[in-house]
Amino acid sequence: MVLVLNGCGKAEEPATLSRNSIVIHEDHTVDTYISEDFDTSVYSDIELMDFLNKEVSEYTAVNPGSVTVGDTRLENNHISLNISYSSIQACNDNMDGILFIGTVGDAFDNNVDMNVSLYVVGAGIKTVGKLDLVNMRDEKLIVVNGKYTIRAPGKIKYYSQWMELLDDYTVQPLEDKGSSYYIIYE
Repeated sequence: MVLVLNGCGKAEEPATLSRNSIVIHEDHTVDTYISEDFDTSVYSDIELMDFLNKEVSEYTAVNPGSVTVGDTRLENNHISLNISYSSIQACNDNMDGILFIGTVGDAFDNNVDMNVSLYVVGAGIKTVGKLDLVNMRDEKLIVVNGKYTIRAPGKIKYYSQWMELLDDYTVQPLEDKGSSYYIIYE
């Protein structure tokens, strides 16, 4: 059985759509691409879509236009879906606060754990740490809790250990390493 639902999506699908991905746009809208195995013995595809649509309807009743379900595909017990959020807050409200976006200074001011080492893009294994980050307060920062391929709205300058740089704008976590991932971008 194949379930395909089409909606209005604004992001280009990342080449890594076979992984869970987050695309953050310059205006801080967010597109998530979820790709996971789906056990139809637990509940049906119809039950899944009914649950998803109910959750989105309840949230958008209070926050109109904040969440849009895009393309959804269920095939061979695997589901792929795109959900778009109008803001970082809408994304966090619906995905258990997985995302921080702001400046390095905002992160320090909001008690985000900044005791990290980040690779410098183009500098081999050179890293910067917390003491360096204190002096980088105006740099743009993304912190993601969870294993997602992340596409930043600007060129990536620094990224967490336990990640690999896929292109100038995209990083992905390495398997079974880390739980929070940091990206500084232009």
